[in-house]
Amino acid sequence: MSNGNGGGAKTGTAGQVGSAGSAGEGNSAYQGFHSGETFAEATVKLFAGGRRYMRVGEGVGPVDALDQALRTALKNVYEELAGIELIDFKVRILDTHRGTGAATRVMIELSDGHGIWRTVGVGDDVIEASWEALTEGYEYGLRRAGVTPWVEGDRPAS
Repeated sequence: MSNGNGGGAKTGTAGQVGSAGSAGEGNSAYQGFHSGETFAEATVKLFAGGRRYMRVGEGVGPVDALDQALRTALKNVYEELAGIELIDFKVRILDTHRGTGAATRVMIELSDGHGIWRTVGVGDDVIEASWEALTEGYEYGLRRAGVTPWVEGDRPAS
């Protein structure tokens, strides 16, 4: 994966979710209702396997939508992602005195059926922190599967 340019609804940066110059970008926004349920949509733009990808994902919340968009963008390049499952997601506010402007820490737990690992992302918002944790978690999972997912200089900024 390498640098991409973003667009669309923006609630954060990918890598720095949503800002250009990182390995990719993710934008996430609540889109509305479907059958009485609120859903979210996220867009990611990134380079992987020498190609540029822009994908949209829908989910039950902005992080689920971001995860779906990221997986959709990468599935043809890294088939091994199909065997990696997100099994836990935790959010913690780090500086509670700042309220909604507080730094956020996201810890995710993933599994490939043979083991479990955790990654952490920290950012000014939950989407930024989630992007960091997801990309690091997928990178680790791909390396466990014997795949080198990013060439030097293309890895998402942490």
